[in-house]
Amino acid sequence: MPVSASSESTIRLCDVATGREVQIIEEGDGSWFDALVVSPDGSLVASTSNDKMLWPWDMRNGREALKPLRHRGHVETVAFSPDSLVLASRSEDSIVRLWGVSTGQLLEMLAGQRGGC
Repeated sequence: MPVSASSESTIRLCDVATGREVQIIEEGDGSWFDALVVSPDGSLVASTSNDKMLWPWDMRNGREALKPLRHRGHVETVAFSPDSLVLASRSEDSIVRLWGVSTGQLLEMLAGQRGGC
């Protein structure tokens, strides 16, 4: 299902066949969304915003699937594992955090390098 985000603090889920919106998710604190990713199994969408948070949303009902996952810096990128069980996020502090999707528990932190490849 295609998703889009806006500076109006909304995520819109659309039906490909009809082009109609089927769900609108509103992030309550007025933050804008920077990145979006849909889980491979299609059950979740994760968003990052300017509030140093990673937000997992339930695609079926538009509600938070977990409490927001906190970073120390701006969250720049996010990805799901192929089995949809782990959520990886990287913030401006160059640390990659691996989160358990079912619990929101921080599983591991991986130090990245700054600059370069």
